[in-house]
Amino acid sequence: MNKLLNWFSRKKLLLISFLSTVGFLVLFPRKVFYTIYNTHCFICIDSVKYLQLIFMAWIPVFVLSILFLFVKKEIFEEWKKSLFIYSFIYLLSIAIIPWDVHDALLSINFKVVVAMILSVLYFFVSLGKIIYQSLKKNES
Repeated sequence: MNKLLNWFSRKKLLLISFLSTVGFLVLFPRKVFYTIYNTHCFICIDSVKYLQLIFMAWIPVFVLSILFLFVKKEIFEEWKKSLFIYSFIYLLSIAIIPWDVHDALLSINFKVVVAMILSVLYFFVSLGKIIYQSLKKNES
């Protein structure tokens, strides 16, 4: 696990998260893929949905990676551990949670909602942690 953590440097994480964010933005208009693939190819459409969700997880990481170019390396090293915890919880939730939840009043794409909530929650928790640790390091 330490070798994997050490492999992620600031620049590598920035590059991976940038490419994933671009991948999400390219896959975002799914109408393109619905017209390209035959309507009988549900596997292709489902794999595009899963790719979108996986790429969406990297959007807050990309924003935070830009921020990490300006903070101390110790704070980045501590944050990397929370990134792996977030990734594990995010992928586990994508694997377990059903796509659709049908109710009498509304029908929502539950997996996407949970993925968005996890991404936004991770972003704000990480941002708070970064600010707190930066202020704590400056006081010492």
